[in-house]
Amino acid sequence: ERSYLFQKDPAQFVSRDEGSSGWNLFLLHFFNVLIYHHALPLITAMEVTQPAMVLANRGVASLVCEYKHIGNAEEIRVTLFKQTDEQYTEICASTYTIESELFNVEEVIQCQVSPSQNNVTLTLMGLQATDAGLYICKMERLYPPPYIMNKGNGTQLFVIDPEPCPDTDLYLWILGASGSGLFIYSILITAFVLSKVVKGTDHYRCLTQYQPSYVLCFNQSLT
Repeated sequence: ERSYLFQKDPAQFVSRDEGSSGWNLFLLHFFNVLIYHHALPLITAMEVTQPAMVLANRGVASLVCEYKHIGNAEEIRVTLFKQTDEQYTEICASTYTIESELFNVEEVIQCQVSPSQNNVTLTLMGLQATDAGLYICKMERLYPPPYIMNKGNGTQLFVIDPEPCPDTDLYLWILGASGSGLFIYSILITAFVLSKVVKGTDHYRCLTQYQPSYVLCFNQSLT
């Protein structure tokens, strides 16, 4: 019967089976050290942080997902979820390398991915008031092994519907009608004033004539 005596470090053990070969013992010891001292620290140390709140501006919002202690990752995958009660809806997902540049992802919501050394910025476009809610970043280290995954605590996204744009044609029609009305009104006022001026001039001329002519002109001006 084979039994093992575990020491303080679980990666180290001593076999009491005298028939065990030293080579097998070495391999077991090597893999235990590899797992406990390399893979496990990476799994427990990876952190994903994201802002607590983001406000969309004109239907556009930028969400920064930061990650730490991801190791020498060459290929990373980011997934953005929207949490509604106990349900999770995948909004957008993308796999990229550290050298990747900005690119677009066509999903439920148009998503623009901008990766950098220690974070990735997700720009959401075309947002509406119904898209408000809690959004969670999920980061995955795909290559090289070991596989590591962690999630952020979530970002509360607030979306305010933009005010509807005014009807330009309606405003132009109102402006044109108002301008036309003012133009016609100014013409009528000008004609009325000119008629008064002309009548006043004729009346003044009549006063300089003899009495019979004055009476005649006065009567004409009254008519």
